Amino acid sequence: MFRKEFVPVWVALIALSGMFLLGQDTWPPQCTDLDGDGYGTPSSPACAHPEADCDDFNPEVNPGAAEGPYGDTTCSDGLDNNCNGLIDLHDAGCRECSTHGECDDGNPCTDDACIEGACSHIPNRAPCDDGDACTTADTCSNGACVGGPPLDCDDGDACTSDSCDPATGCVHTPVICYDGNACTTDACDPATGCTFGSISCDDANPCTDDTCDPSSGCVHTNNTAPCDDGDACTMNDVCSGGLCSGLPLDADGDGYISAACGGTDCYDQNPNAYPGSAYWGSVDRGDGSFDYNCDGVEQKRYVQEVQCVWHPDYRCDTTQGWHPVCYDPQEGWPACGETCPWATCLWRWMGWCDPISAGDKTQECR
Repeated sequence: MFRKEFVPVWVALIALSGMFLLGQDTWPPQCTDLDGDGYGTPSSPACAHPEADCDDFNPEVNPGAAEGPYGDTTCSDGLDNNCNGLIDLHDAGCRECSTHGECDDGNPCTDDACIEGACSHIPNRAPCDDGDACTTADTCSNGACVGGPPLDCDDGDACTSDSCDPATGCVHTPVICYDGNACTTDACDPATGCTFGSISCDDANPCTDDTCDPSSGCVHTNNTAPCDDGDACTMNDVCSGGLCSGLPLDADGDGYISAACGGTDCYDQNPNAYPGSAYWGSVDRGDGSFDYNCDGVEQKRYVQEVQCVWHPDYRCDTTQGWHPVCYDPQEGWPACGETCPWATCLWRWMGWCDPISAGDKTQECR
């Protein structure tokens, strides 16, 4: 059990341990800050800042002081202003640069380098571009780009007038060849001079007949020719007013527009398939589906089993239907297009009627 009389002893030991760990020989810790900058010598938690001052006689020198930037007086005072062990240009904060890339002045006519923390820009004689498109062989001189010999803009073409624009370079102004005929193309051959060839008036429109009038040029007369409007949702396309158009697509002629073209015909390749169709089909409509009435469901026509009722007067009341062998517990009665025996009833002795096949029947659907 912990005893109360030992408390002062433990408190004293904890205090002594704290003094030892903090490098203090007094308790509580004290701050020795001779220059009053908040940093002590040695370091002490009692000071405003816990770091040790490297020069406690100069308030401008301490771990929180700045040394730099480049050109500042702190970079040439011979002091380790920020107490990091580096003086003036040896301190990264006082360097103008640390790599050659930082000295790039964007002038191709100087060689840029970082030497002892300062940038150097030495003029060179490198090839350059003086910004004048009408000079050649431009070369650097005294840190500037100087243009060389003038650009030769003679293209050897008798059909051009040659000159030079300092902003864009050579300019070759075409010689104008004009015969006043709207049905010719006026051109100039460098060897023979102006040429006048017939123009093409083909406007690539099948709904116009193209001709040319020398005074006005091409003439495009509308026609009524058959055409193709490129729309898969139209048919019987014909030209009218210079445009090709057709009727809404009803490929099977049942009076209903294809659903693929915004209509309601769910399968436009079978005239028996359309909304509300009463047709029952024993084969699919052409795409594997038996949905002839476009209601989204394949409805079976025959879904009844043969019904046999025995009568003692040697007969059976018969309602024809599928033979019992046609029923599948999972699928029900025969699927659309499936063939199975259709049954009637046979009277038997001893009070019953038996279903017997009346021939095969194929399931119809819509």
